[in-house]
Amino acid sequence: MKLVWIALLMICLLAAPGPAWAGDQFGDAGLMGVVIDKDKRPMKGAVVAASRLDGSLKVEVIADFKGTYLITDLPAGKYKVHASLDGHGSVTQNVSLAGGKKTTLVLMLPSEEEREGVDRDYQPTPSGIGMIGN
Repeated sequence: MKLVWIALLMICLLAAPGPAWAGDQFGDAGLMGVVIDKDKRPMKGAVVAASRLDGSLKVEVIADFKGTYLITDLPAGKYKVHASLDGHGSVTQNVSLAGGKKTTLVLMLPSEEEREGVDRDYQPTPSGIGMIGN
């Protein structure tokens, strides 16, 4: 009886579909990472787009509440990766994806000062304060 159970278990294991990474052996690449700001806060809801440099493919995903994203089943090659979030600007990086490999890419959105050209050290002079037209 024990031999029957072992044989049945072996048949089930052999017939079961492979793990999620089984596609790696066929050359599929993946891209994963996190979208953060300069203070390393996660950028929930950021749009991450991976576009092949030859223009043949574009895939977009949305970063989760931790700012993480995952794009799977990409053909190996060179990609432009673009992340953006309304009110937080955008960033673009080029990356080469190898077949059967997962590449990790941290995308850092610009700070508010970089987006708007604000000078944090600016202090108005006393002579610059007052009524206009008097």
